Amino acid sequence: MAPRRKGNLVRTLNDLARGSERNISDSDNDDDGPCNKENRRKSKPHKNEPKLATIPNLADADRAKGMMTRVYKEFVPILQRRGYNVASISELCCCGDGLDHLPTSRRKRRVAALNILGYNQTYSRGSYKRHTIHLRLREPHSHVLKSYEEVAGTMSHELAHCEVGPHNKKF
Repeated sequence: MAPRRKGNLVRTLNDLARGSERNISDSDNDDDGPCNKENRRKSKPHKNEPKLATIPNLADADRAKGMMTRVYKEFVPILQRRGYNVASISELCCCGDGLDHLPTSRRKRRVAALNILGYNQTYSRGSYKRHTIHLRLREPHSHVLKSYEEVAGTMSHELAHCEVGPHNKKF
């Protein structure tokens, strides 16, 4: 996702999650970038890392897997800070769902409407909630990958559903 500029500061999703900012001039120097070891947030690994599932038999499967991994890594600080229990993040496509392609899958195949960019399926028992998030990484039928910004925006929207389920006034 393109960083948001605030005056002479750059704010990325990771910066917002940990409440920090960095100067634009810092991003020009590779040693001071957000991926540098000194700048990485030292966080505990997520308790139950979600399964990341893409559809392996489509074109650009490796790029899709890389995008899914990047989305997950970008949003880990938010998942941890908010305490969301996300069981899986999977690719949603016109021809199926990434979870259908896991070796242990015994699910019914699901096909979502073509205008759906993603959905968050929440399972709850009392105060315990578990979420499975499905993201459309490709354009329907052509299977051309969407931009990272579109997918990250959909992920943000689906994480908002961890707090408020339906699209109502509160959402």
